[in-house]
Amino acid sequence: MAIERGRVSFNTKHGAEIYRRSLSILLECAIHELYPDVSLHVGQTLMKGYFYEINDGQYITSSFINKVTHRMREIISEDEKFKNVKMKKEKVLSLCRKYGREDKYNAVRYLPDAEIEIVLLRRYFDFMLAETVFSAGSLKTF
Repeated sequence: MAIERGRVSFNTKHGAEIYRRSLSILLECAIHELYPDVSLHVGQTLMKGYFYEINDGQYITSSFINKVTHRMREIISEDEKFKNVKMKKEKVLSLCRKYGREDKYNAVRYLPDAEIEIVLLRRYFDFMLAETVFSAGSLKTF
């Protein structure tokens, strides 16, 4: 479920969780657009954030960080919408194949035949694990 602007305070625990989840999707989207072969693993929460790991041997350099930050700011300035969609399992599997998301493909193929809720940001998608903001334009700080 996407939260419309102004309906949740990011100063609350619930609001902070929505903000962090939305930022994670934004980060993954930016990395996916710039480095489609890079696999970003979002690990456990640490204090008030997340632990991230790049799984393909890509070294994190200042250039990498600058490019990703710039792309994130572009997506924010374009106020891209987070779209929550329910799809049949076969359609999600097809999307996984189309965009080379083997990690998601392997997770989805073992799920029971049912509708799966995903969140879309541009051409990036992930499972709808928690609420997100309505649009990237509200993600000003990271």
